[in-house]
Amino acid sequence: MKNSFRISGNIVDVVNKKIFKGIASIKDGKIADIIKDNKAKGNNYILPGLIDAHVHIESSMLVPSEFAKIAVCHGTVATVSDPHEIANVCGIEGINYMIEDGKKVPFKFFFGAPSCVPATDFETSGAKIDSKDISALMKRDDIYFLSEMMNFPGVIHNNEEVLNKIKAAKIAKKVIDGHAPSVTGKDLINYASKGIATDHECINVHEAIEKINAGMLIQIREGSAAKNFDSLYTLIDSHPDKVMLCTDDTHPNDLIKDHIKKLVKMSIEKKLDIFNILRATTYNIVKHYNIPVGLLQKNDTADLIIVDNLKDFNVLETYINGVLVAKNGKAKFKTTKNTIINNFKRTKISIKDIVAHTNNPTTKVIEVIDGELVTRMSERTLPSKNGILSPDVKNDILKIVVVNRYVDEKPIIGFVKNFGLKKGAIASSIAHDSHNIVAIGTSDKELVKAVNTIIKNKGGICAVNSNDVSELKLEIAGLMSRSDAYTVSTNYEKVHNKAIEFGSKLKSPFMTMAFMTLLVIPSIKIGDKGIMDVNQFKYIIMTLDDVKKSIRSINDFPKKGIIFKDLSTAFKDKDVLSFMADEIYNYYKDKKITKVIGIESRGFILGSALAYKLKAGFIPLRKPGKLPAEVYSYTYDLEYGQDTLEIHKDAIEPNDVVLIHDDVLATGGTALAALELVKQFDVKDVYLNFICEISFLKGMERFKEKNKIYSLLKF
Repeated sequence: MKNSFRISGNIVDVVNKKIFKGIASIKDGKIADIIKDNKAKGNNYILPGLIDAHVHIESSMLVPSEFAKIAVCHGTVATVSDPHEIANVCGIEGINYMIEDGKKVPFKFFFGAPSCVPATDFETSGAKIDSKDISALMKRDDIYFLSEMMNFPGVIHNNEEVLNKIKAAKIAKKVIDGHAPSVTGKDLINYASKGIATDHECINVHEAIEKINAGMLIQIREGSAAKNFDSLYTLIDSHPDKVMLCTDDTHPNDLIKDHIKKLVKMSIEKKLDIFNILRATTYNIVKHYNIPVGLLQKNDTADLIIVDNLKDFNVLETYINGVLVAKNGKAKFKTTKNTIINNFKRTKISIKDIVAHTNNPTTKVIEVIDGELVTRMSERTLPSKNGILSPDVKNDILKIVVVNRYVDEKPIIGFVKNFGLKKGAIASSIAHDSHNIVAIGTSDKELVKAVNTIIKNKGGICAVNSNDVSELKLEIAGLMSRSDAYTVSTNYEKVHNKAIEFGSKLKSPFMTMAFMTLLVIPSIKIGDKGIMDVNQFKYIIMTLDDVKKSIRSINDFPKKGIIFKDLSTAFKDKDVLSFMADEIYNYYKDKKITKVIGIESRGFILGSALAYKLKAGFIPLRKPGKLPAEVYSYTYDLEYGQDTLEIHKDAIEPNDVVLIHDDVLATGGTALAALELVKQFDVKDVYLNFICEISFLKGMERFKEKNKIYSLLKF
């Protein structure tokens, strides 16, 4: 049986919006009675315990039990928690891990069912949770809501799988959280009409009010990376019944200092109505999510805090279910060592894996905005040598790479501005939402060392510069530590401070980096499959490796044993087609080409485009019988038979500089035939270009002047 006791002082009744002197009687974990008594002893204030309306526990790098041990010291008695970070790594097993660990301590965790695992189909996650899984989760008593619906396009375009997840929540009569950054107008109405009830991504009052008018509640967020309180706090008084307070993501060093109480104190400093403030982190949350947290009313569970006054708001004691769980900044319960759950299969990378191959020094850049999750897209000209782009550290443009942690795929390479590093590199296995490895650095050498440090530890964060290495191991899913909060916070601070020492001026460089991979927040982000234009929801072609990924291989075509590189998949994508043309043009633009020869038939596609860009004439090399005038002919062997090429006898003029273009260099027979035909003319010079070179067929070895040959891609 729980203790029976009485607390006296100033009773703060957030339900009826009253403050009065009185005595609260607690018995068997509940409020047995509240009596007004002007003579009651004590000048402290007794009020309902605070609730975080939306938080990802994993972002604290602590397991739930360790998170709770710190949160109660700040007056937090409950959280509305979305476990989609660990779910993206370990699936339902990860959700169960969070729930079970939370049960070890006297704290009220209310977990939801992650709606978007993975967040998009444009990245690789460690697990997938489909609508059938969601339906099963919604039937569980320990799942309280459908977590933030990030697949905005799926909602408004009536994707069947997405709608089935929403339907499952409605059948279970559980609320649906939203995630709709910058969504407005008809799209917003469509989104909200599906029953999605909240949003925590607003960055200004205008956006928030439009969402309120669409029927949504606004969660005002102030976390370690995203800080929107200053833009939205007026809503607490203007729309008091439509707002809640949340942190979303809080790093361990910030959690040690404060939690949701920080937002309460910030609101008090803005001289907002005290009841509106407190209801935004108690009453409004309890009523919306229908969660069993007491509001200091008779027969409620005794979930309450005692503070010194309503200005300084120093938490003296915290009670959950009538049990004293924290006093004077120290938790009154202990935690136990956790088991390890993980999903980490990556092997080490090398410098050659992250070289940015491109002939165009002008490239798209991700521009970071400190304190925001959104980014800007810009174009910048970077240092380039021999077709390789390098970071421009002087102008604060660094290389960013994403490395798939679940399989050994080639890393994705991009460039990012405003991180500020002047030396070294930082890396993390916290990379929303699929949690692959993300790293930002000033050189390839340091980037590789940083990434491989994360791989060695099977998760964590690090800052490296030569032999100077600071690291925090995150053994649990690559997201959380087995250590206590103070140890994690201390080690995190060391790594954070090292990033600052390396030159970063961001408030939270690791948290900001972790959101560079969240492909559902505008406007440009990077994932393990490419650079994403979030507004267009499509990949941006940045390097030749991106082009490679667009080309499919067909086995046993046109004959058994042949692996055919099908460029039609690249040609049909206007961005890839344009990128390839630009790359080849940039390579030859100073060669004074006067004629481009395209070999039938796929050599015609880019060949004519190159001729146009190079301001040169175009000449088709054709199969027999296709050219009407007199021709030169040449018959040759190729990898699957014989063929003949022909060229008009008047096609080339004396002193022409010729570029022969074809799609693929295989055994080299076709290209050699083209060279033989060009020898019939008195040309000044001749170059050969291919989109793809199949290296193992050794076609390049058949040419004497290899310096005159350029292959855009090598397989």
